[in-house]
Amino acid sequence: MPPAALLEYSLGPSSRVSFVLQARQRRLEGELPVAAGRLWLNRFDLAASRAELTFDLAALQLWDSRSNRAPEGTERSVLTEQSLDWLQLPRAQDDRARPELRYARFTLLTIGSSSSNDLDAAPTVRSGQPAGVARRVRLRASGELELHGHRLPQTVSLEARFEWEPDAAPGAPPRRVVLETSEPLEIDLLGYGVVPRDSRGELLADGLAELRRLHWKPLRVRAHWLAELAGAAPSIAAPGAGFDTPRP
Repeated sequence: MPPAALLEYSLGPSSRVSFVLQARQRRLEGELPVAAGRLWLNRFDLAASRAELTFDLAALQLWDSRSNRAPEGTERSVLTEQSLDWLQLPRAQDDRARPELRYARFTLLTIGSSSSNDLDAAPTVRSGQPAGVARRVRLRASGELELHGHRLPQTVSLEARFEWEPDAAPGAPPRRVVLETSEPLEIDLLGYGVVPRDSRGELLADGLAELRRLHWKPLRVRAHWLAELAGAAPSIAAPGAGFDTPRP
């Protein structure tokens, strides 16, 4: 658990990740909300920052990009159900799934590099809030992604925008943090044991062979998250400010 001296932020309910799975002649897209997320920040030593995020895989949505995000009940729903089969999850959102299969978790362990380690020395940028003050930091964050019962190291490039209210007192902590991936995170699904399965959880050998033959590329993930200072009154997020969830 991060030291109590660090500022604590919680990710809001609009926080989520979007992803793309590309084959030779097909492109699938999807999104997944954050079920719960916490960020611990030291404004004078950003390298000491830590984070924990939990994703409920039962809430994911998947569709063919050619369908232009078709409504529920069409191909989007069929692809979503197939993805739940691959993840060995019940198609109904209930508690029957084993926790190690239903939930994915990312734990931030180190900040490998950043454009500024002292937040007060970071450059100012336009805030997502009217008349607000903001500073931007680019960083490389490394940690572990636990998915489908497997835990593997991952490193992601992020852009963090720290925002203050216009009337914030000198030395006050930032009220909110907007986090975005500056380049997609690539995830090898086969490395996590996510393979074609039927609704009973049985491996589909033909589907696995086709997956390899068609040269499916790694899952490309982008994130846009909004974290609010814990204990602060909720504020109105800027348009398009991100995606979120509670740890089970």
